[in-house]
Amino acid sequence: MTRSDKDNAILTEFFAGLPDKFRVAPARMCCAPGRLAVYGRWWAAISRERHGLAARRRRTARRIDGQPASPAPERKLMNLALWIVAGLLAALALFSGATKVFLPKSKLDESTDWTESASVGFVRTLGWLEILAAVGLILPAALDIAPVMVPVTAACWILLMIGGMIIHARYGHYKNVTLCLVLLAAAAFVAWGRFDLEPFTG
Repeated sequence: MTRSDKDNAILTEFFAGLPDKFRVAPARMCCAPGRLAVYGRWWAAISRERHGLAARRRRTARRIDGQPASPAPERKLMNLALWIVAGLLAALALFSGATKVFLPKSKLDESTDWTESASVGFVRTLGWLEILAAVGLILPAALDIAPVMVPVTAACWILLMIGGMIIHARYGHYKNVTLCLVLLAAAAFVAWGRFDLEPFTG
């Protein structure tokens, strides 16, 4: 077998695996000028299609890994539910924190008695923590800057609610204990969902 025949055989095997639009006749690859011309046309076609081919490769890789090519409706619903719960938690945390930070302590003492035995600094610090929690539950994901801070903030909110349950139970505020328990469960749902079920980095 001559060198030209070997070249044709190799090229035939190579181009057989390409789409029809990229195939060329192996006989045209024998001489150097023809080879360069065919290479140029082939590479130009590949360059024009590179984005589409890359997308198809990614979809194929996801199918090979057992992942759907597009998010399933269940995942979309889960993602929506996590956003809604996180948004509600953030709104409540922002309201509660702003109340503790900006209202005079005398006003707070009229509405609840646990602040009477607490210092102004403690109440204000607790308020700022709640405001930071409201920011951490929404902005990292909304701005796509360290979105992992969303489940981290939810985990910190769980600790905050445990402390709130202890304080309210000590004063016999069992309705507030129940509210803290509900908020704790909501934060646990967000933390679990964003760490495992529907993470932003998934």
